[in-house]
Amino acid sequence: ARIPLMLFGSPGSGKTAAHRAFADERGIGWRTMSLGQRAPEDILGYPDLSSGRTLHRPPDVFPLEDDGSPAAGVLLLDDFGDAPRAVQAGAYELLCSRSISGHPIKAGWWLSVASNRPVDLSAAEAVSFAAANRCAVALYAPNMADTARLAVELGWSEPLQSYYAWSHAMNHELAGPNMAQVEAGEYAQPTNRTRGLLSEAIKAGAEADDYSMLVGDAEAARIVEYVTLLSTLPTMRDIIGNPAKAPVPDKLAAQYAVAVGLASHAAGDITGTEVLEPYI
Repeated sequence: ARIPLMLFGSPGSGKTAAHRAFADERGIGWRTMSLGQRAPEDILGYPDLSSGRTLHRPPDVFPLEDDGSPAAGVLLLDDFGDAPRAVQAGAYELLCSRSISGHPIKAGWWLSVASNRPVDLSAAEAVSFAAANRCAVALYAPNMADTARLAVELGWSEPLQSYYAWSHAMNHELAGPNMAQVEAGEYAQPTNRTRGLLSEAIKAGAEADDYSMLVGDAEAARIVEYVTLLSTLPTMRDIIGNPAKAPVPDKLAAQYAVAVGLASHAAGDITGTEVLEPYI
């Protein structure tokens, strides 16, 4: 139906990343505009008098029917609650009729809105009900399965991909930001955004002692515990070298950790999975 979606959630929960992963998975276009730094004309466009009448020329971020943008994609209006009321009102036409100053956007594009909430200690104010009433409204509170999938879709570095897949297999709950700690000044909190930042830090050579700077002490300790667990288990090289004799751990948590490694190997080289059958 292409009804716009308005997604609410805490800062860093992964609202934008989930949209990006959705577009990447389908191989379609992706465009986003952060409304917190915008003025009404950034949505409605500037007037053009070349035809003798005032016409508004929409910004090139919008995929219009007569331009060269992909036939399908995701258009995200981000940080909606951070936007001034005039900017929110500027989006009414887009949300209601999928057009900007009379210019229709392409039919194959999903239109979505993402916003924090005032209760999240964000910069957001309450979103206009007139805007929300034009959308399907949902609250995004990610679980471990969501984060495990985002880790793969967005290419987070190891050990994060395998850690969140393992945590999902172990039915662990996903830790979110502790707002009481934030109010007390402990701003390093676990969110999907900070997990993505941790991935970049690991790629750049961060050590385990640095993890807590991004995801807080508790989650950093759990990741280190997982890495320590891996150090006690047979490696993929051990298993591939002699799958019939490679040791099989007794504890279920360790078995899940090995299974995650096997699955990652199979995903990277499906032709070599027959070698692993004796061990599996």
